[in-house]
Amino acid sequence: MQTISTTLDAYGAFSKRVNAPGNYSVRARVPKYLPITVPSVSIAPQGFAYLRLHFDVPGDLNGDGVINNADLLMVLFAFGSNSAEADLNNDGVVNNADLLIVLFNFGRSS
Repeated sequence: MQTISTTLDAYGAFSKRVNAPGNYSVRARVPKYLPITVPSVSIAPQGFAYLRLHFDVPGDLNGDGVINNADLLMVLFAFGSNSAEADLNNDGVVNNADLLIVLFNFGRSS
């Protein structure tokens, strides 16, 4: 199976022209979330695929595909600040809510 990479729009959707129709594995990543893989995406003979992707596991702040001590430390070091990088719930401040998101998802990986 072939793998493709593409850019997602603000809604998690993408379109991608490929050289050959067939089944592809699509792996996508957005900041602060575990990446997702969608296996067996059928690309039409016209060479286009349209997917709407939903990212539902926040906490991967450093983008390594696992929520672990590194992500926890990023929240702890930014605690009390307005660091957008570590603000997982986008409320403008790194606080207990962000810490709980990391702790709740701790150990999960893609």
